Amino acid sequence: MNRWRSAMTLAGMGAFAMYLLDPDRGKQRRARVKDGFVHAGYEAKKFSGRFQRDAANRIAGTVAETEKMLRFEKEGVSDEVLEQRVRSVIGRYVSHARAMEVKCKDGTVELSGWAMTYELDGLIRAVKAVPGVKEVSAFLHSANESGSIPALQGGRGRGGAGGWRNRWSPTQRVMAGSSGLALVMYGLAKRGTMSTVPTIAGVLLLARSVWNRRVAEMAGVGEDAGIHIEKTMRILASPEELYTFLSDPENYSNVFSHVRSVRREGEERYRWEIAGPAGVPLTWTATIVRRRPGKLIEWRSEEGSVIENHGVIHIDPTGDGYTRVHLRMSYVPPAGLAGHAVATLLGLDPRSMMETEFVRLKSIFEEGKTHAHGREVAVSELYTSHPAAS
Repeated sequence: MNRWRSAMTLAGMGAFAMYLLDPDRGKQRRARVKDGFVHAGYEAKKFSGRFQRDAANRIAGTVAETEKMLRFEKEGVSDEVLEQRVRSVIGRYVSHARAMEVKCKDGTVELSGWAMTYELDGLIRAVKAVPGVKEVSAFLHSANESGSIPALQGGRGRGGAGGWRNRWSPTQRVMAGSSGLALVMYGLAKRGTMSTVPTIAGVLLLARSVWNRRVAEMAGVGEDAGIHIEKTMRILASPEELYTFLSDPENYSNVFSHVRSVRREGEERYRWEIAGPAGVPLTWTATIVRRRPGKLIEWRSEEGSVIENHGVIHIDPTGDGYTRVHLRMSYVPPAGLAGHAVATLLGLDPRSMMETEFVRLKSIFEEGKTHAHGREVAVSELYTSHPAAS
């Protein structure tokens, strides 16, 4: 068993070395890996700041509650303290806390602003449960999609606070990660079958704390599994022009560098091939399931695809000659979040890729040219086939 593990480790190291030292693309790949580590360090620094603030707030809250219990205080909570409590809850239950205003007066909480529709019920219940809240008045605007609402751009959906089924706070993640690391070290120090259980439990706990996702989601299972991406860009072109291009996926390989080919295989059915990690091609079949000419395209991959994905592109005129293109998509990478982490390390982060491809799309419509596949692409090469019928 030990020899088998050693052989597999050496083979993996050798393959990775060949990938980085390739005479043609090695320099670019090494730069991508370096950028991946730099980005990871930046994210770790940001998380450290969040953890310090979260831990300090929790300690201050615990001290305040303890002092209150010791003094047997019976007077009501001040408006300032109640507002801070409510804001803390809002930050855990909605994805766009800054789009919401909070006012407190004698135990009555008034909420106003914007929120996603699916977050409203959980938010109201959570605010009502805050100690000191007597009544909640909600004057909230809601939206099912964030594409046309500037206050709801970006962010990440919430599902509640704490527990194995939801996102953890920075303090919970650090505590869980520390416990997971301790279990892994304990398991590695032991020998025999009894070392397997703590090692596996430690790895799962450590992964849960790093990615802040349920184990099922990390494996690509469940309604909220996978990676979720949102991107919006204003492009100086008419909705009809953009729809004509975007509604025919066979055009994509001319503009988007990561798309090798898209081939029509039937009515609204397309075979995709993209450049995957280490240059390995990834293929799947997807179907356009909904169209609204000049306004919307929605697609979904077929069941069993190597990369299960689903997305919607909204196309909206802004009234000043520009058109807003808003993309919402989710995908489940091979091997779940572990596969996503490896791809990101190798410079194939889908979010970064989407950013790059949107810039190319904007460039070819506004400047008449862009760079893709290592060469300059002119607007005359935009289409490879007849545009999809509207």
